[in-house]
Amino acid sequence: MHTGTGQSKNSVSFRSYKNLDEQDFNKTLSDAPFNVGMIFDDIDDNYWFYEKLFSEKLQEHAPVKQKRPRTTTIYEFKLSKIVLQNKTSSQQIHEEQI
Repeated sequence: MHTGTGQSKNSVSFRSYKNLDEQDFNKTLSDAPFNVGMIFDDIDDNYWFYEKLFSEKLQEHAPVKQKRPRTTTIYEFKLSKIVLQNKTSSQQIHEEQI
């Protein structure tokens, strides 16, 4: 099932910093026209402009990605926990027999 945002109901959004070049990002921010935000009289409009501009520049350098978590992860965890408990129980039984 999909939501109206183009994002799957079962997906997780995260920002990928894997390929972020900090120097290039800082250069992009220093070249961005943040001074244009000064034309707004209202502080909320200033905030909107700065946040929008910063978000756009961040998206260029560290994009938000979508990932679907593996559905078997929780089951694998529970299964490994059960296997570990069984091993521990069988070791205790074996030690008691000795």
